[in-house]
Amino acid sequence: MMSPLAPFTRRTRIAYFSMEIAMRPEMHTYAGGLGVLAGDTARSCADLELQVVFVTLVSRAGYFRQRIDPERGQLEEADWWEPAKWCVALDAMVAVPIEGRPVWIRPWLFLHECPRGNQVPVLLLDTDLDQNASEDRTLTNHLYGGDDVYRLKQEIVLGIGGSRLLRALGFEIRTYHLNEGHAALLILDLMERYRLRAQDIKPGRPPYDIAAIREHCVFTTHTPIEAGHDRFPHELFERLLAGFVSVERRGQGIDPPNSEDYPSAARQGDLRVPAQLQHGDRAELGRRRGRVAEHAVAAAGGIRHQRHEGGAQRCAEPQRDGRLVGRGLHRERHRLVDRARPRQRLGRTSWRVAA
Repeated sequence: MMSPLAPFTRRTRIAYFSMEIAMRPEMHTYAGGLGVLAGDTARSCADLELQVVFVTLVSRAGYFRQRIDPERGQLEEADWWEPAKWCVALDAMVAVPIEGRPVWIRPWLFLHECPRGNQVPVLLLDTDLDQNASEDRTLTNHLYGGDDVYRLKQEIVLGIGGSRLLRALGFEIRTYHLNEGHAALLILDLMERYRLRAQDIKPGRPPYDIAAIREHCVFTTHTPIEAGHDRFPHELFERLLAGFVSVERRGQGIDPPNSEDYPSAARQGDLRVPAQLQHGDRAELGRRRGRVAEHAVAAAGGIRHQRHEGGAQRCAEPQRDGRLVGRGLHRERHRLVDRARPRQRLGRTSWRVAA
């Protein structure tokens, strides 16, 4: 029997990583604008027949459901959903080391199909497996839940686990798009794959092919300020991922992404490009840095995403005679995100995703 991923593994070369993604109102895998953006990107890829695979967490308990008590206080409750109702469990698992023990990850597959019949795969990572310790089974339950320890473990699962899982499933990814820094640790997995031979290592330089890693990574941020990025102390990183980055190599340009003196994944690959920058701003940024970090979907044919009035996403076709030809993806026929109708209260933000 052919795997449901078979049509995609042979031709997909772009992977889009996001901690949250809004695909259906019944799938509580999003909290607000970042997830809606990721969901819109998936729909755009299906509409435009771009071969992209999306990677996120299953977030069984959602972000949270808000309820107001008689004293007008906010009560937060888990917002559970059942992946088996909308997704297919794939027969594959990978393990990542966390605190010296293997944490196993299995993907669920959700296929989004656009009105024209084109599909894009979304992989939802799940650690609720019999093979895992009880404390590890809950790592993919709560979106943005818990303390720093829980959050860093989630980012290990998303970044390192997601990267390894794509290879285990047969994908040959050329471009990794990091939608915000939550998946930044996948860069560490790439570093091990691009380790230089001993004779090629220069004194005082990292033992990795940093230029090759940069060519494979794209990073977009929507909160280009320090407070908008997770930061974890080196001690916590060493406790959870002992040996991934040796202490003596810090300061050589290979500090772990999101560590206390490494607030952004962008610096690892020189990819700090806010998604809301217009094309002229991108060009200016490229002149300052000597290169322009392209949007992931641009690798598939020169497609760009930009913002227009109201904050909605609009997809633009490749340039024609120096102009961008816009295609509004929030038209009724595409049935994307209806921002006018609240679905439910999720913290301070309410969204409804059209099926």
